[in-house]
Amino acid sequence: MDTEKTNNRKVKDKPQAKPKVKTKQEPKPKVKAASDKKPAAAPKAKEKNVSTNRLMLLVTIVNRRKAEYYADLIQDMGANLSFVAMGEGTANAKMLDMLGLTDSLKAAVFSVIKESSQNKILRTLDDKFVSIKDGKGIAFTVPFSSVIGASVFNFLSDNRMTFK
Repeated sequence: MDTEKTNNRKVKDKPQAKPKVKTKQEPKPKVKAASDKKPAAAPKAKEKNVSTNRLMLLVTIVNRRKAEYYADLIQDMGANLSFVAMGEGTANAKMLDMLGLTDSLKAAVFSVIKESSQNKILRTLDDKFVSIKDGKGIAFTVPFSSVIGASVFNFLSDNRMTFK
C-alpha cells in the first residue's frame, strides 16, 4: 500500500476493489435422494367448534342481604358460573354516618359472562340498583386474557353442544 505524509501524519490509501469477473460454472446434476422426499402430511385432527366470543369476569358488590337475589338475576341472564364471597367494609361508624351508609356487610358476586351479553347485563344491574329498596351496588367487568383448554372454555361460555 502506498502511504503519503499529510500534516505530519501517515495516511494509508484504501486498496481499490478488484473488478468482479463472472465465470461460467457447470450446472450441478439434479439427483433426488431418498431423504429429499417430503414427509406425508399428517392426518388432520377433527376441528373443534370453539366460539370466538370472549369471556368476562363480572364483579358485583352489593349488600349482603341482596347477594342471593343478584346472583340469581345474573345467572338468569346467561352466566354459567357464579359464586358469592362475603365481606365487610373497613370504614368506621363515623365514616359510615358521614357517607349515609347504614350497613358495612357486603357481598361480592363473581360471575363469568360472555362479552356479547356484557352491556345487557350491566344495564339490567344498573336499573336494579336504582329501583330496588336497599339494592344499591356496583358492577364492573374484567376481560379474561386466556383460558386453558377448550373444554374449560366451552363450560365457562355455556357451550353445551360439545359436551356429551
